[in-house]
Amino acid sequence: MTKHSFLRPYCWVGVALLVLVLRTPAQALSLLSLDPAFQEVGLGSQVTVDLRMQFDEATVGGGLDLFYDPTQLDFVSFQFHPGLGDDPGLQRQPDDLLGELRGLGFGNFSGLTGALLVGTFTFNTLDLGITLLSMAVNAGGLGQPGPFVSAETFEEQEVTLQGAAISIVTPEPRTLHLMLLAGLTLCAYRWRQRRAARI
Repeated sequence: MTKHSFLRPYCWVGVALLVLVLRTPAQALSLLSLDPAFQEVGLGSQVTVDLRMQFDEATVGGGLDLFYDPTQLDFVSFQFHPGLGDDPGLQRQPDDLLGELRGLGFGNFSGLTGALLVGTFTFNTLDLGITLLSMAVNAGGLGQPGPFVSAETFEEQEVTLQGAAISIVTPEPRTLHLMLLAGLTLCAYRWRQRRAARI
């Protein structure tokens, strides 16, 4: 018996565990994320945020709620991407509850899978500072889409959610000068039109 022979049983156990780990299937990714995760925009401007999905396992769809600070952002719209491949009959615009967009829904009974752009949120910026956008899977209820469901097992899917942050800053002086110049040019143009109309 060699001095290292007592280690052999442990080596075989290690190899067996490694094989077991390698043969265990990885859990399917079901991700909804906001893109970009961080952006900087000027006060008084519009900001857009994309909603993206990455589902390894096909989903028949579901719904989500988005939360925002109504003192810093004013919700304008959500536009579904035409290339999503969902059933327009399953699309649901969210209810704007001033700080919560509840029940945004989409899906397809044939299943949606892969990396897809769901659509785009648009907000107006109202106040300076860093504001956060967070999400939750919709709980369901009367008229609500509810959680996401697998197109393969028809069971509820566990979805990972990634929010975003927006930094609202004072517009740069150059931007302010350009805005002022554009305003003066427009005024001069209108004055010339009125003067020409009088002649």
